[in-house]
Amino acid sequence: MSQKDVHFDANIFPHPHNFDPDRWLRASEQGNRLDRYLVAWSKGSRSCLGVNLAYAELYLCIAALVVRFDAKLYDFDYGRDVETARDAFLGAPSLDARPVRVTLSRRIRKQEL
Repeated sequence: MSQKDVHFDANIFPHPHNFDPDRWLRASEQGNRLDRYLVAWSKGSRSCLGVNLAYAELYLCIAALVVRFDAKLYDFDYGRDVETARDAFLGAPSLDARPVRVTLSRRIRKQEL
């Protein structure tokens, strides 16, 4: 069973293609633990040793970007660029897919005004 099969299983994650961060809160209130179905880093004895360091770096980098910049998607089509269209062990987008690109504009801070 691949990551895609688990992460897009509608029995585990209702409406798996919708962006719905509140599903984690709802599941927690009902006593369900959805984190046991996150297999991006693998599970068990073969899981990634650097997962905690990777998460720490991701949190710091994303926080720095969100605080300093406004981002807008550039020439983006979900069906073409992200939607899984073929299987290459992990799900892969169509052959026409373009990289997901964003334009960043520097956020002006109140001190700079």
